[in-house]
Amino acid sequence: MTRGWEFRAAAMAAIAILGCGGGGSPPANPGAAGTPGSAAGAPSPAPPPAAEPAPGKEPDYVTVDHILIGVRGRLPNCSRTPEEARSAAQDVLERARRGEDWEALKRKHSDDPPPGGPYTMSNRGISPRAPGEHPRQGMVPAFGDVGFKLPEGGIGLAPYDPQASPFGFHVIKRLPLAPPPPQVRASHILIPWAGLANAPGNVQRTKDEARNIAGILRDRARKGEDFAMLARQNST
Repeated sequence: MTRGWEFRAAAMAAIAILGCGGGGSPPANPGAAGTPGSAAGAPSPAPPPAAEPAPGKEPDYVTVDHILIGVRGRLPNCSRTPEEARSAAQDVLERARRGEDWEALKRKHSDDPPPGGPYTMSNRGISPRAPGEHPRQGMVPAFGDVGFKLPEGGIGLAPYDPQASPFGFHVIKRLPLAPPPPQVRASHILIPWAGLANAPGNVQRTKDEARNIAGILRDRARKGEDFAMLARQNST
């Protein structure tokens, strides 16, 4: 078994074949606890529509988008008082519920830096399906408290609260559940050289010789030879 740091040290002499299968985190995320501001790859096949939970039972996963109306002192360059932010958020909420274009409202009014959502969350006690999704407890409390109670297509408001919603007011829309982000799987063949940290003591080849061997194996793999067999025969 080769340690990850060995692989990186020998990157010039390693071959990687990547495969993408159906199941990456966004910049600063005002939905995420502890920071203001929260994925990508080729899309996975869409899963069948998730059944709505029984009445009174929250879903295991939700995908939500939001429009953040920030409060002075909680976000950079934001001058609204809590009262002004409440009024602005209520106006956006009512306009969204009347059917105004959500994306246009978001572009114009949200203080969350683009893309600023959507986010997929897993409920309490449920693991995220893949990297790039967020456990509910990793988001500010009001974000999940509203998002998990909305029906699909519903729009609600998470009010500003210094503990539960510390960045401002979130106008939240529940979207159809997004497919899990794709996962990347990789196999590699490591060709070490003499003097490489932690290289086996019987390795005598130079770095240039290792690079040449790696190039030959890369070409053989690209021509269709079985990669697993090449790895078994050549990887150290």
